[in-house]
Amino acid sequence: MSVVDIDDEDDDKWLDYVSALTPLARAELFVKSARDGELWRCERLIEKGVDPHFRDGQALILAAEKGRRGVIGLLLSHVPSQVIKDNALVNAVVGGSVDAVKALLAAGADPRHDDSAPLWYCATKGRAAIAELLLDAGADVHAHGRELMGVALAHRDVETATVFLRHGASPSAYYRDLNAFEWSAEMGLMEFSKVLRQWVEGDAYIGPAFFRTKTLEELRAPMPERHGRTGFHLAAAAGSFDVVTEKIRATPGAQLRLDDLLRQTTPEGPSVLALLGQVGQLKIAFEADLWAGRKDEMLQAYAKTPAGFRGQLDLAATVSAVDRLSIRPKPGQFRLKP
Repeated sequence: MSVVDIDDEDDDKWLDYVSALTPLARAELFVKSARDGELWRCERLIEKGVDPHFRDGQALILAAEKGRRGVIGLLLSHVPSQVIKDNALVNAVVGGSVDAVKALLAAGADPRHDDSAPLWYCATKGRAAIAELLLDAGADVHAHGRELMGVALAHRDVETATVFLRHGASPSAYYRDLNAFEWSAEMGLMEFSKVLRQWVEGDAYIGPAFFRTKTLEELRAPMPERHGRTGFHLAAAAGSFDVVTEKIRATPGAQLRLDDLLRQTTPEGPSVLALLGQVGQLKIAFEADLWAGRKDEMLQAYAKTPAGFRGQLDLAATVSAVDRLSIRPKPGQFRLKP
């Protein structure tokens, strides 16, 4: 049975009409009402027994695509499954509703699901502001084979490509046989070519060799020529923090300190932890051997990690690995008596 549109403003007549419908027709009307943003009708239909999750959450998914904020809030209050929330997030991105994306992220939708699928739609549909939200919430800028920036440029979307670059995407990554430098030239994107030149002159272009020439103490010290940032900041931003941890392991008695990770060069500047999260390399700072015997300090570092990046870590596995290292016998600890 098809659902008939009711234009009559008489609420009682509409309720009488709804009462006469079959359960299936009522549920179909519910989906239509959600899509159209008719909050009052959605509330009444739920009172009449309609399942808010009818057809795998189609009502929430369509409301998200249309940006129906009130209906989205109502449906989220009925605790949809993770799958429904994740699918609704993708549709909210497709529809371009910042408010819908914010509501779904706050309700636990996963920006990293299906290889950070929501970011792909940001790249193809010009959703720079939404891309920023998703990346701040933990989406992976390196997803989809590191192609996202190239995809945005292929769609002539300089704004979204710039967001990806700022969050650690590599201009050297290829999409359809062209990297970001080549896409900029191919599409005549002079504005983004300027952005890339600034990037080359900045911290992110520093290669691993730069950090290998420095001692651990030199890396810890502010570098005046780099606006007071430490080598830890620069290595994190450049995706070369593994060089720092190699030096810590190679230096007798050295440790990765909590202060190293929390340090900011200005009150508003990002910490080393935040920079590592932005480039998707947070795991490097939480490798178990760096925290052997210092689990509490490691947990403090985790607690100070921006919430949007914590999805990069498996905390339970890290804690377990640190515990195992802590109980491992030291050389000579157990000896047989002569």
